[in-house]
Amino acid sequence: MIKKPLLCLLLSLLLFSSGFAHNPSLVTGFPLVDTDAWTPVQVTVWPVKLFSVQAVYGINLAPFFLSFEQRVYGISLALMGGARKLYGVHCGLGGFAEQSTGLMVGLSNYCKWNRGIVIGLLNFSSDSYDAAGSTENLMQLGVFNQAENGLQIGLLNYNPNALIPWMPMINFSPRKTAPPEAR
Repeated sequence: MIKKPLLCLLLSLLLFSSGFAHNPSLVTGFPLVDTDAWTPVQVTVWPVKLFSVQAVYGINLAPFFLSFEQRVYGISLALMGGARKLYGVHCGLGGFAEQSTGLMVGLSNYCKWNRGIVIGLLNFSSDSYDAAGSTENLMQLGVFNQAENGLQIGLLNYNPNALIPWMPMINFSPRKTAPPEAR
């Protein structure tokens, strides 16, 4: 009886961390105060957020459900949330970021470019190239990890560019650069 709710939670986190990351406009929310400045504190009770800002320098808090910000410099505590650019720490059930530099901790995480450490049950990194023509995944720690490069430590790791793509415990491949015609 407990297995079904747990499976539903894990599946929803998987869908959240991969699907919403490709269309974050679904989770941005409606601001009470419309401004293009920055704020030291952002509070979101989805679908309503305190400010419409370009950056949060401090604490981003979404205790009940979803949060998405353009940039977060500091700590993001959200049940499920993320940012286009995360510089600092994100903690929650699910998390996503286009670019993460720091630490992400959650049950399910998705990073397009991971320049930090991601810790969770399910961790995913995109195979998209940045403006310089490379993908980047620094480190993933989890039960299942998927990335195009970097260090993965977990029960099962998938990296199509590694010497052996599917590996238990640990897997690694260096940073991948796109061919010139793909840039």
